[in-house]
Amino acid sequence: MPEKQGRSLPRAVWALGLTSLLMDTSSELIHGLLALLADAVADYLAAQIRAGAQAVQIFDTWAGVLTPGDYEEYALPYTRQVVSGLNRKGVPVIHFANDCATILTAIKTLAIDVVAVDWRIPLDVAAMVIGPDKALQGNMDPTMLFHPPEKIDDCVRDILRRGEKASSHIFNLGHGILPPTNPEHAIAMVEAVHRIGRKV
Repeated sequence: MPEKQGRSLPRAVWALGLTSLLMDTSSELIHGLLALLADAVADYLAAQIRAGAQAVQIFDTWAGVLTPGDYEEYALPYTRQVVSGLNRKGVPVIHFANDCATILTAIKTLAIDVVAVDWRIPLDVAAMVIGPDKALQGNMDPTMLFHPPEKIDDCVRDILRRGEKASSHIFNLGHGILPPTNPEHAIAMVEAVHRIGRKV
């Protein structure tokens, strides 16, 4: 690829391409690296628990770019390694995978307490896949906070209604809050959850 073209591609595209190439050509190397990273993440989360964390979250923002097969080979075993390596002391473990619709059946096999889901799958559908053994978290599209408060209310109402299908639901965005978000709209969301949630 010409240098000029290459510079125009986002770094994330290059990272994904390199990762895909490693998975195809250096499977032993990437599995070894992932095992080391899983140990490091487990040690870090264990330190948070020792320091008094009341919950910990495994945040896998790139999980959804993998095919379900690649997820089960290259991500799921190492997430399981992280979870099994924790001395949890009763502390709940939350797992978030962005763009998770195609990998929820794999995620539900993890020994975790809460499955956090993005906004690309309806919450009631996610609840059907996950089943009654785990709580759900999240599901609101972060870009909804760019809309006026009445539109935010509608979105909150829909998510709360769908969340009734879950064993329990922790209301949250389906990913991080975006930098241009008006803080007043974030407040409006929280207020809507409290106001509408009491009625639902």
